[in-house]
Amino acid sequence: MLELLCAADLHLGRRPARLPPVDAGEHSAGAVWETAVEHAVRRGVAGVLLAGDVVDRANCFFEAFGPLERGARRLASAGIPLFAVTGNHDFDVLPRLADHVPAGAFHLLGTGGAWEERTLAVGGIPALRLAGWSFPAEHVRYSPLDAYRPEMSPGNLPVVGLLHCDLDVPGSVYGPVTGASLRGAGPSAWVTGHVHRSRLETGSGALLLNPGSPQPLDPGEAGPHGVWVLRLKRGAPLSAEMLPIATVRYDSIAVDLDGALDAVDVRSRVLVGVRDHIDAVRGEGHTPVHLCCRVTLIGRCEVRGLRSLCREMASDTEVTEHAGVRARIDDIALSTRPPVELAALAQGADAPAQLARLLLALESGAAHALAAEALEAARRCHESVWWSGPFQAVANDPLPGGEVAREDVLRGCRALLEALLAQREQA
Repeated sequence: MLELLCAADLHLGRRPARLPPVDAGEHSAGAVWETAVEHAVRRGVAGVLLAGDVVDRANCFFEAFGPLERGARRLASAGIPLFAVTGNHDFDVLPRLADHVPAGAFHLLGTGGAWEERTLAVGGIPALRLAGWSFPAEHVRYSPLDAYRPEMSPGNLPVVGLLHCDLDVPGSVYGPVTGASLRGAGPSAWVTGHVHRSRLETGSGALLLNPGSPQPLDPGEAGPHGVWVLRLKRGAPLSAEMLPIATVRYDSIAVDLDGALDAVDVRSRVLVGVRDHIDAVRGEGHTPVHLCCRVTLIGRCEVRGLRSLCREMASDTEVTEHAGVRARIDDIALSTRPPVELAALAQGADAPAQLARLLLALESGAAHALAAEALEAARRCHESVWWSGPFQAVANDPLPGGEVAREDVLRGCRALLEALLAQREQA
């Protein structure tokens, strides 16, 4: 088994947006890069690969040099080689930074837009070949693969390609490449950069891994972020997995305000929604320090002053700290609709009108026959062999009472009515 730690789009010199200045500095791209280096050392990987845009811009020279040099020295002291290519952001600055890193600690491949291959040895024994190409200018309108000519690998070594490119975007000025051309170019795997969202394809042909940015830098980079471990094992398919080391996460969540009573109820529901999302994120195996949420308020609600309330909540510095995660609201979008007037709707003859009449009856305590039928259905399900087998713990609970059955029917009818009204509005 041979492991490579892969990353791209570090953008050293930048800090995450929407955080207080002090926190943004503590959770900068450089800080997460140093975390990635420690992961590489602890795992004893065979090498570290960086697929371009390691540095954000030339004016970040000094901010980027410190973390890059420290990381390169740390890896070199552990006997781990560091390989990189330049991207459209650092085509001019990364080669100059590399000149100041101690010799042998940092290997820049394919400078000047010319393909280059290097052998990576483990314990003095050649283990694989690396093929890399670096941006010669900020804009590259042709496919870098046009000039790629695979070299013969001694001992039939696997080849891993390292490339910053715009994948499947025809006409791009950032090295347009198709996934099909990568899969058929010859290497066993490609590690690519440019798009900040991670992407892994393991179908026919070469494995394609776009690690994405290790630390998200703005709300447009939602979801989990980190570095990736690429595994090569003789006689087995290549595989890769993310190490979610990002300390910041941007996400969008929806909060249902159906039936909300007042501003306090709205704030309470937003708080619960954010905390529930934190629990879901932690369930995925990722616990960031900061969570920035873009909240969309949905459902039918008649609370007055919702727009001004949204502005107030979006200006709050911090919403909650839950399970070790500090959450804040980046923006709130209002997508609620006015509540349904059941009495007026019940005057019709279509399906929504029939549901409206049923809901009015249920809410007034009538429709006893339907509630009794629902309770009987729940009883049959509760006592069935199918239920009591896989859900024995729940089956041992007491059977819900008639009021619970009525509430279940109410919820079902309201959901069905909402779906029917949404279809009517779209027609």
